[in-house]
Amino acid sequence: MKRIQNKIKSGFVIVTVVVSASGVWAQDSITFIPSWKAGDSHNYIFSRLRQDYTNDTLYSSSTFDYTVSLTATRSQPEESELTLIYKGKSKDYKVLKKTPDKFVLANALEYLTIKLYGFSSLKVVYTIDARGTFLGIKNKNELRNYISSVLTAAKHDQQVTPDFAGVLEQLKPTLLSDDYVEYSFLPEIQFYHLLYSKSWKPGRQQNEIEVPNPVTGEGLPGILTAEVKKVAVKKPAPRKELPTYEIVMQQKLDQARLMKAMQETAHQTGIENNGTPPIDFNAVYRYTVKDHLIKKASYIKTVVSAESKSVEEFLIRPVIPGAK
Repeated sequence: MKRIQNKIKSGFVIVTVVVSASGVWAQDSITFIPSWKAGDSHNYIFSRLRQDYTNDTLYSSSTFDYTVSLTATRSQPEESELTLIYKGKSKDYKVLKKTPDKFVLANALEYLTIKLYGFSSLKVVYTIDARGTFLGIKNKNELRNYISSVLTAAKHDQQVTPDFAGVLEQLKPTLLSDDYVEYSFLPEIQFYHLLYSKSWKPGRQQNEIEVPNPVTGEGLPGILTAEVKKVAVKKPAPRKELPTYEIVMQQKLDQARLMKAMQETAHQTGIENNGTPPIDFNAVYRYTVKDHLIKKASYIKTVVSAESKSVEEFLIRPVIPGAK
C-alpha cells in the first residue's frame, strides 16, 4: 500500500476535490466506497492536453480524446477486478504546435506519445480492494509487449534519425519497467482511484512528507495539507439530495527544508549552488462523485525545472447517450 501511495504522490501538489456523494462519515474520517457489482459498466470520454514551454515560450502543444469503457468483471468482498477498454483514433491525436527539431529528447517523447496512444483499442485488467484503492495491473506483460512493439516499429520508421533512435534506445529500459507500465503509461487509472485511496479526516491536517522528484525520482522534502468540509445547502431542495463534500489537499515542496538539504550537500561536496530549487511542481485535482462513483473529474499538473515548464491536463467525463 505504501509503495502505491508513493507512486501516486509523485504526480500532484495541489488537489481540489468537489464531491456530491453520500460518503461514509465516521466521527474522525470520511471514506468514499464505490459499489462495483459484476457486470456493472460505465462509459467515459478521456481527454489529454500537454503543453511544453522554454523561457515561458510555448514550443509544443497536443491534445487527444478517446473513449473508455470500465466494466467490473469480478466482484468479491475483499477484491474486485475491472476491465478498462481504451478506444482511440489517430486522427483524434492533434498536434497543435510541433516541437522544433533542435529539441531531440522532446521530439522523441512526442513521437513516442503519438505512437503509444494512437491505439485503436487497448485493454487493461486491474484490481481494486474493498475501498476502491488501486492494487495492480493483471495484464502487465500484454501492455509491455504493446510498448515494445511500438519501439521496434520505430527502428524501421524513416522519420527516425540516428540521434532520435539513440534517445529511444536509452528510454527503452524505463518504458518497459514495471513502474512505468503500472503507474506512468496510463496515469488516468491512478487518477480515477486516487479519491478512494485514503480516509479523509474532517478539518485541516498537515504533515511532513517526502515528495518524489518527477525528473530524477529522488525524494524531496514536502508538506501535505488536507481539509474536508461539508458544503452548506443554499436553499431547500425539492427532494432529498445527497450531501456535498469539498476535499482540498495540497502537496508542495518544503522550500525551507529543501534549501537546508541543498546547503548541506554543497558543503559536503564543495560544489557551490546559487540557492535556486532544482524543481517545482503544482497540480489540481477536481472530482464530482455521486453514490460513491466518480462522474467527472479533471487533473492539471505543472512541472517547472530550470528554464523548462510542462503542463499536462487530464479530463474524465461521462458519455451521454444521444449526445454528439
